[in-house]
Amino acid sequence: MGQRIKGVAGLLLSAGLLLAGATTAQAERRAPAKKKPLWKRVKGISGNLAKRAVENNKSTDPQQSGTTSAASGEVLLPTVDAKSKGALKRELRKLKAALKSNPGDIDVLRKYGGVTLRLGNLDDALPAFRRVVASRPQDASARLELGVALYRRGSTDEALKQFLKVTDLAPRMYLAWMNLGMTYLRRGLPRRAAYAFGEAVKLRDSSAEAQFYLGEARFQSLDSTRAESRYRRALALDPKFVAAYNNLANLLLFSGRLEAALKLYDRAIKLAKKDSELHYNRGVCLFRLKRWGDAAKAYRQALRLKRKHARAWNNLGVSLGRLNKSTEMVRAFREALKVDPKFTLAKLNLAVAVMRSGKVKEAIKLLRDVLVVNPNMASAHRMLGEALLKRGKIHEAKIALARALELKPGDTQARRVMGLALAQKGDSRRAIRELEAAVRAAPRDATSRLVLGKLLAAAGKAERAIEQYKEALALKPHSAEAHFNMGEVLYAMGKRKRAIAHYEAAARADPRHAGAQFRLGETYHSRNEFKKALKAYAAAAASDPSVAAEAHYKRGDVLFRQNKTQAEIAEYQAALKVNDKHVRSRIALGYALARLGLRKKALAQLDIAVKQAPNNEFAHYYRGGVLYNSNPQRVEEAIASFKQVVKLRPSFAEAHYNLGLIYVGQGKKAEAAAAFQAAIKANPKYSAAVLALDKLKKGK
Repeated sequence: MGQRIKGVAGLLLSAGLLLAGATTAQAERRAPAKKKPLWKRVKGISGNLAKRAVENNKSTDPQQSGTTSAASGEVLLPTVDAKSKGALKRELRKLKAALKSNPGDIDVLRKYGGVTLRLGNLDDALPAFRRVVASRPQDASARLELGVALYRRGSTDEALKQFLKVTDLAPRMYLAWMNLGMTYLRRGLPRRAAYAFGEAVKLRDSSAEAQFYLGEARFQSLDSTRAESRYRRALALDPKFVAAYNNLANLLLFSGRLEAALKLYDRAIKLAKKDSELHYNRGVCLFRLKRWGDAAKAYRQALRLKRKHARAWNNLGVSLGRLNKSTEMVRAFREALKVDPKFTLAKLNLAVAVMRSGKVKEAIKLLRDVLVVNPNMASAHRMLGEALLKRGKIHEAKIALARALELKPGDTQARRVMGLALAQKGDSRRAIRELEAAVRAAPRDATSRLVLGKLLAAAGKAERAIEQYKEALALKPHSAEAHFNMGEVLYAMGKRKRAIAHYEAAARADPRHAGAQFRLGETYHSRNEFKKALKAYAAAAASDPSVAAEAHYKRGDVLFRQNKTQAEIAEYQAALKVNDKHVRSRIALGYALARLGLRKKALAQLDIAVKQAPNNEFAHYYRGGVLYNSNPQRVEEAIASFKQVVKLRPSFAEAHYNLGLIYVGQGKKAEAAAAFQAAIKANPKYSAAVLALDKLKKGK
């Protein structure tokens, strides 16, 4: 409010004298304060922003699910004449009749097993084939089909034994090697699978299918070079082999050849437009290319084809997050969990999303649910610690963070959050040590250096903070946060010119950085560069709702200096719309309305200000002036307001002086003289009070 009344005539009193204005220095004068952390010694809202920057250490970004392979791993049956289900059922009836008349006929039993297997009746197929194999142990074909039945039943150990036996009995049987390879893949033994598929390829080099599965086994063995050659061979043999396009694209994506992978996904989609997995994998590729919007479209297309696709919902949520569509992001993660309530990654991502939106309590519940399923997930422990810290549960946060570091000692982000937890507990020394350890472990981690710099600044170690910010800027020259924090420390040290250069760099790097814009607004404001100040304050207000009220108030002050009262009033009203308890805006609004002669409206605002901030001397000061001018019958109320001002701040010379003016008008010379003397005592150079007292003594 000091800026409001500097060099301004003030409110006219009926005696024709002027209501005095206080200088900025006088209006802001306070008793010496105890030493505060560096961020609290910075004037203006930027200091608070620096504090929040420490408290709001950035959470982990939501994570995507990976691509899906098109290889089904399903075992193969020998080729037979294609028969419809109806034809198979008719044949089954004949075979049952034959077995009824001759139960021991192995040839009939062999055919019966084959038909029931193809009809999916494993309960009948398995015992039939077991009897055949027991009777004819050298029958490789019967063993092959027994292996298929066992595989489909889920008995992979038994199936594997049968397929191995078949390869001994018939080493040139292509399907035996193929099915052996499929079984090894299912059991997670890709190297053994590669050997089996290699034998199949030797038997049928022209089989696109064998080449494809050999490529898949090589890829799962992390032999990408040979895997790629097999996928390409499969495509050369069959240019319409959709699964080969998909899996080759996955390989290229895995190896970082993103554009080439995208072309292959596009080719596959031309062949299979309704394959949801192709659209899903294409989305993963587009996301890696940082084409967030296109990735979201691809995931939406996958979901149109397959609504209950949990991974597509999850990845859609991640993409929407990158597009700053927070509400839609949360909705997508919730949909993923509706499809699969046990989808840990989606639950973890939802926790990140809701924590960023301020729903920390829900985030804590989600993270605890994740840890019930996976108690050794270091990232979940770290995020839980971060969430608990935001809730002020410092002890619990430290326990969670300690567990995260136990599971993953190199987790620099966990060390950062641990440092913040220690800082909030008041243990700044240990906090700084924790962050210094994080920096030593990862010297190129700019974020750790930023947080360490903030903690050093908070501890009053300005020079050491500057060192960390310099290192952070060397790593990330265009980091808005690093420039801003450097500016804050320099500003607090009185090095304004250098500070301003960093604020300007921060604003260039991120025009929506509220702290930098606000500080620039203050700078331009003090230089009377009003156009620039208005623009900077507007950017700050638009970027961060928490500073919007203060920024609108500052814009009002700029407009006051330009004598644009109507525009000034609009800014105060905007400030109060954001925060109806922003008392300085309400006082300034009252004063502006009074200058337009709208004293009733002015008094209404000042009455509210006095109720909201009964110890704010400026609210009482301006209320006293408006009361006196609005109605001569309320002069005693005006006197009471000015008396309250000097009670709150005895050194408020202007309030003493205005009391003297009112007493002169009432003919109370003794009271007037005492008031003028109090004004002079508060400010010996207050010429108006000296002159008024002199006139009073001379009886003029």
